[in-house]
Amino acid sequence: MSSDYTYTKQEDSVIKRIINYLNTQIMDDSKLAKTILMVGLSAYTSKPLNLMINAPFSEGKTYSAMQVLNQFPRKDVLFLGGMSPTALVHEQGTFVDEDNTSIEERLTEIHQKITKCKDNKEKQELEEQRRSILKNSKNLVDLKGKILVFLDTPNWELWRKLKPILSHDKEEIEFKVTDKKSNSLYTKSTIISGWPAVICCSAKNEEMYQDWEEIQSRFLIKSPNTDVTKYKKANHLIALKYSTPGFAKAKYNNEEERDNVRYIIEQIKDRLVQVRDPDICFNPFNQIIAEALPSNEGSTMRITEKFFALCDLETQINGENRCKLQNERCVSIEYLITDIADIENTIELLDNPTALPPDKVKFVNNILKPAIAEVLDGYITTAILAEKYKKVYGKPITPKKILESYLKPLESVGIIEWKEDTNDRRVHLYRLASEIRDNTFDYIKSKIIDYSKNNPSHVESYVEELADNSSMGPCRYDTSWRSVEHPTIDNVYILDPEGNIIPRDKAQSFLLSGPGAQTNIIPCHR
Repeated sequence: MSSDYTYTKQEDSVIKRIINYLNTQIMDDSKLAKTILMVGLSAYTSKPLNLMINAPFSEGKTYSAMQVLNQFPRKDVLFLGGMSPTALVHEQGTFVDEDNTSIEERLTEIHQKITKCKDNKEKQELEEQRRSILKNSKNLVDLKGKILVFLDTPNWELWRKLKPILSHDKEEIEFKVTDKKSNSLYTKSTIISGWPAVICCSAKNEEMYQDWEEIQSRFLIKSPNTDVTKYKKANHLIALKYSTPGFAKAKYNNEEERDNVRYIIEQIKDRLVQVRDPDICFNPFNQIIAEALPSNEGSTMRITEKFFALCDLETQINGENRCKLQNERCVSIEYLITDIADIENTIELLDNPTALPPDKVKFVNNILKPAIAEVLDGYITTAILAEKYKKVYGKPITPKKILESYLKPLESVGIIEWKEDTNDRRVHLYRLASEIRDNTFDYIKSKIIDYSKNNPSHVESYVEELADNSSMGPCRYDTSWRSVEHPTIDNVYILDPEGNIIPRDKAQSFLLSGPGAQTNIIPCHR
């Protein structure tokens, strides 16, 4: 059947609208705002992400996180301080029995009876009943669908307890916690269940911790923009907030649009929670990307995981505008097809996924290297670096802050080294010891484009390969509908966002095109 029908690709506007609003509250930091937003939304998927916002004090880490996450449903976001594992359990835990059924109501009921009871014998029986219930109970902390936000670096013991969850090695971890709610001390089995999205705002030099490199590999690492123009704009926003009468609040905060953004996030959440399927996305370019990603050491596998987790998230959020893959024997499920826009957005968000925080990379490139180039022997002091910092960024910084915020972290990863000044042993002289590897992923898009030009039937062949390896599993079979063109029951179709068939030989160019592109379709009425 030749087709006279076409479908026009639509622009992805959902995330853009949220970011446009956030840009009115977070000055000149849209990339950080989007990263926080995407990590927050990942909590509603089967593959939540973790984010470390790393920068010196007073650079806007906490403010940005609060502004973005205040748009999420309140019950989903847990804003935490530097708490211990015990505090997390006591503040968020629920007592359950051996079948993970809550016993909170039963304990409350018994407690109320004990409070009102005047008969000592009856009171003792109630106490015994309470002890019997608690004896085989455990504390359950369900973190699925939650966003844990540490406004300061958490207790190191908690980091180590959460490590299996951060890496998604185990869906449940169990440890012992002493319950001090009553006069008696109970040592309870505590279970932390589910994988939350974790966001941590840190100004400390965690590199000194023994396990830090292992924990850090589980996070996306981002830093706020530290340009002085951002501070100027932020000052103007603060001035408006403090000086504008309530009836003119819209001058700096459009509350109607804020409510729209919160509604949009709720809608995205509902869609993501409804699916929550780790296999819902089909990325036909996955092997090209895998080949292009770094593979020189074991830790690069975590970078690959982050890349595809973000890419799947982009695809799911923009699912209404994405093509679908469908096996005719399983019409109840439509698999979302990743297109070039999802890959581009992932590349932009991952930026430079080096283990070094972005603010440290920026310091090396903008301050350290230029300062070293200006001296003959390649060695410089913290005082020289502080002067250079002031010239480049137009803001003062103390030599001590240069040392604590930049030089110590850089030394811990081998980027710089130091020696004593022979003229004054109190002074340390620093030099560059090794280069920072450039891990930007901009080249991945061109790799996909080049490969597709040389293999114009790549997507078509890939879909045929999927059809040959199809396995229905628990899907609902539905054979009531047949395509005139493709009557075979095992066929796999590529559908446009409205559910019409796209000829396989047209799909590749369409997936690699931008908004406004058109493709032929075969209208389907089911």
